[in-house]
Amino acid sequence: MKEITTRVIFIIVCGLGLLLVNCGYLQMTSQRFKMDFLSLHGPTPHELKQAHPGQTGILMGRIRGATPPGKYLIILAVPKQFTSRHIADYTILPNPGYYTLHVPRGNYQILAFIDGNANAVCEQGEFAGRYSKGDTITVADCQVIGKLDFAVSSTGETLYTLPIDLKKAAIEKNVERKSLIVDGTINLDDNLFARQYGALGLWNPSQFIDSAGVNLYALEKYNRNKIPVLFVHGSGATPRSWASLIDNLDRQRYQPWFFYYPSGLPLRMLADILYETLQAAHAKYKFDELAVVAHSMGGLIVRSYINRYADMTCQYRLCIFISLATPWGGVDRAKHIPEQSLVTYPPSWKDIASDSVFVDTLHVRKMPPEIKFFLLHGIRNGGVLIQDAGDGAIALTSLTDDRARAEAHAQYTFNETHTSILTSTAVCNRCAQLLEYINDPGIQD
Repeated sequence: MKEITTRVIFIIVCGLGLLLVNCGYLQMTSQRFKMDFLSLHGPTPHELKQAHPGQTGILMGRIRGATPPGKYLIILAVPKQFTSRHIADYTILPNPGYYTLHVPRGNYQILAFIDGNANAVCEQGEFAGRYSKGDTITVADCQVIGKLDFAVSSTGETLYTLPIDLKKAAIEKNVERKSLIVDGTINLDDNLFARQYGALGLWNPSQFIDSAGVNLYALEKYNRNKIPVLFVHGSGATPRSWASLIDNLDRQRYQPWFFYYPSGLPLRMLADILYETLQAAHAKYKFDELAVVAHSMGGLIVRSYINRYADMTCQYRLCIFISLATPWGGVDRAKHIPEQSLVTYPPSWKDIASDSVFVDTLHVRKMPPEIKFFLLHGIRNGGVLIQDAGDGAIALTSLTDDRARAEAHAQYTFNETHTSILTSTAVCNRCAQLLEYINDPGIQD
C-alpha cells in the first residue's frame, strides 16, 4: 500500500509539473503522435529527435580556414543521399570556429557552405568544404563524437548543387554567439537562462538545443590569471540557479563558467558532451586548473565525466569537485515509472533510478587522487515524496551513499532543503572555503 501511495503521489506531482513546462512536453508528445499516425512520407530528423531524444547523438568539431568578411558559415549534417527534407541539423557561425550538431542515430556527412547572399539557402557555388575522413559518420544512440575538424575555403566549389533552403534567418539560429568558446559573455539575467528553458530542456531536449544549444558560458572574458570554476545545474534548472554562490565567489581569483544543457537527455551522453566541450575550451584557452561545483543531477553528470577524465590524458587538472544535494544512490521513486504510460518520461529520469545501470556503474573508475571531492547535502524533514529523513526531495540514504562517501575528502550537512541549499549563506561560505584547497591543499576545516 505504501508503494502504491508513493507511486500515485509521484504521478500527480509529475502531472502538475507538466502544466508548468511551457508546452515543451506537449510539443514532444504532439510530434510523436504525428510520426505514428499522420506522417505520409516517414518522419523527418527533426520529428525523430523530438519524439525519441534517447535515440540521438551529438557531432562536434572545429572549422578552420578563412571566409569573406560579413558572410556566415552554414554547417550541415545530412545523409549521404539527401534532400532538404532530410537535413538532420545545422548551425550557423559568423566565423570559422567550433560547431555542435544534434542528430538522430544514422549515417551522416558534415558539409559547410558560405551563405554569400545571406538568404539562408545553400546554393550552387556556395559549397565550402566537408569532413572527409571516411565516407560517412555513423552515430549510435546517445553517442557523442568530437574532434570532427575540417577546413573551408571560399573558392565556390560546385560539388553540391542542390539548393538547401533552411527556411530560417541566419542570425536567429546563431545561438553560440554568447558562448565561452567564441569569446562571448553573458549575464545570469539573460533571457537565455529563463526558467522556461530549464523546463524545456527536461521535457523537450531537441527543442532546447534548437533554441539554446549546448554550451559553456562565462560572465567575463577569459582571464589567464583567474582559475575557472565550472557550475553544473540540476534537472530542469538553468545557470541562474547559481546566483547566490556567484555573489559569494571571489571574482578577483576565480572566473565562473556554466555548463548549460538539456537535462532530459541520457546522463552518460551529457557527461560525454561536457568532456568534449571542456576539451574544446582547453584547446582555445590552455587553462591549467579547473574546479567544479554541481547541484543534484548535475553531480551525477560530473562524476560520469570524471570517469572519462580518469581514462584519458587531459592537459588540464581537475582539482576540486563540490557536489550539492546529489542523489548518489539514485531515486527510488524513479523505479516506479511505468513501462506503458500516457506520460513520456525523459531518458534522464530512467538514469537516476536507484537500480539503473547508470547509477550502478557510476563509480566503476576510481576518482583520481588529485581531485579533492567534497560532499555537501541538506537534511530537512517533511518531504512530500519520501518517508525517511532527507532534504525534502532526496532520501538521506541516497545523498550519503557509501560509494560517494568513500571517495569524499570531507562531508558537510546543512539544515536546508534540496533547493534552499543553493541560497544558504552557510553553504556559500563553505564552498568559498573549500575552493581554497586549490591554492593550499593543507588547510584545516
